[in-house]
Amino acid sequence: MTIHIKMPKLLPNMEMGKLVAWVVDEGEIFEAGDPLYEVETDKVVNIIEAEMDGLMMKHRYEEGDDVPVGAIVAEVGPRSSKPDWLRVSYNGSAIKNVSNILEENRLTTVCEEANCPNIGECFGNNTATFMIMGEKCTRGCKFCNIERTARPGQLDPLEPIRVADAVRKMKLEHAVVTQVARDDLKDGGAAHMAETVRQIREINPETTIEVLISDLRGSYEALEDVLAADPDVLNHNMEMPKEWYRKVQPQCNYEQSLNVLRNSKKISPNTLTKTGFMVGLGESDEEISNLMDDILATGCDILTINQYLQPSSEHHKLARYVTPEKFNEYEEMAREKGFKYVVAAPLVRSSYKAAEAFEHAKAKQA
Repeated sequence: MTIHIKMPKLLPNMEMGKLVAWVVDEGEIFEAGDPLYEVETDKVVNIIEAEMDGLMMKHRYEEGDDVPVGAIVAEVGPRSSKPDWLRVSYNGSAIKNVSNILEENRLTTVCEEANCPNIGECFGNNTATFMIMGEKCTRGCKFCNIERTARPGQLDPLEPIRVADAVRKMKLEHAVVTQVARDDLKDGGAAHMAETVRQIREINPETTIEVLISDLRGSYEALEDVLAADPDVLNHNMEMPKEWYRKVQPQCNYEQSLNVLRNSKKISPNTLTKTGFMVGLGESDEEISNLMDDILATGCDILTINQYLQPSSEHHKLARYVTPEKFNEYEEMAREKGFKYVVAAPLVRSSYKAAEAFEHAKAKQA
């Protein structure tokens, strides 16, 4: 339901008000009592406050405009509403086809476990990101939909073969394999990931392989084991600026994650490295710029930027929906800083169109 916010009559003889500034941008969530915009009358600047919680959907006027009393200044929706740019297609038959292969091979995808919004498009293109080492994670990050447990269970020694077989059945040209964090294992699951890469390579020699790993508990030796299997892309997500780690993912360490990317280049300079982070947690543009600088300093090749989507009321509170125009600004900022390949959009995820990202970055590396 769309609600119209109108220019109020602030003085008995007021006919127009100058919209001095927007306090809440399009896509931002606000609460009752929050300032929405500023209006200048003959004598003062008035701060117009929200009468209810909501989502700023659209500004009808720009800053500096003279707005007639009673004119619609903005369109807002309920806090739970989604902006127009968060719309995706759903291909039921394609999803069923891929799901059948996964079920037959007793495999899990992060697409399903993390409620990825692109599942319809990706499954429709016969692609998926395999998630190995279980369906539960040993960490409890406040942005993630994957369930946490202190006892995730034993690794399945046949899982790498089943993943390789699914890659064959799906005829994948580029396979992406991710993992849950396994802090219960000394190597963080590195040996299991490496074996999965080897099995995919054995059965599908023409398939390029991307691994999306945890920080492997900061182990340099574990990272060496993964890279010894020769994946084409080593991906580890930074997720957010360092200022937000303690609040949103307290069991992770910013510098440790940077070291995964940095050390990957030391160990295997020709392996493409990749990372991604989300926006909408409440971060500032300065924090985002600093994060980009820290990532680039590791030698990272590929960067993805996406919208944080709050999985439930128990997770970290969503601060804003970032507009597509703002994502374009972030992408341009990253390109100007020197990343080989950047993709930034609301529904981009780390493994979204991974094959395309690999091809572009590889071409620039040559």
